[in-house]
Amino acid sequence: MGYPGRATWTDAEGRPTAPPPMLALFAEPDPALGGVVYARLVAGFRRLAGVFRARMGFDDDALEPYALASSVLAVWFVAVHGTHDTLVRGRTPPSGQEVAQRTFALYTEGLGSLWGGPA
Repeated sequence: MGYPGRATWTDAEGRPTAPPPMLALFAEPDPALGGVVYARLVAGFRRLAGVFRARMGFDDDALEPYALASSVLAVWFVAVHGTHDTLVRGRTPPSGQEVAQRTFALYTEGLGSLWGGPA
């Protein structure tokens, strides 16, 4: 679920840290676990695309539900990996809402503008 506000998990020294399930996923070297995580991710992606298809009235062959589902998945990846990298640097990550808003803004402004590098 990410962080509803500022970091809620801390280590023994009081530094912000990720929730234990996130730490387990980043630290787990077992490829079998990675395969299970990936299979669940794909199943969730397909379910999400199906929800977009049904609720928005897309045809069975439409690509739009997959594009919508992939944007939600991308925001999730940004939140998970961005949060993890921020925590590794010993800083407090932004809230999940902040990450989602910023990431959706990047998508709506156009990813093409990012190819030029930082402004």
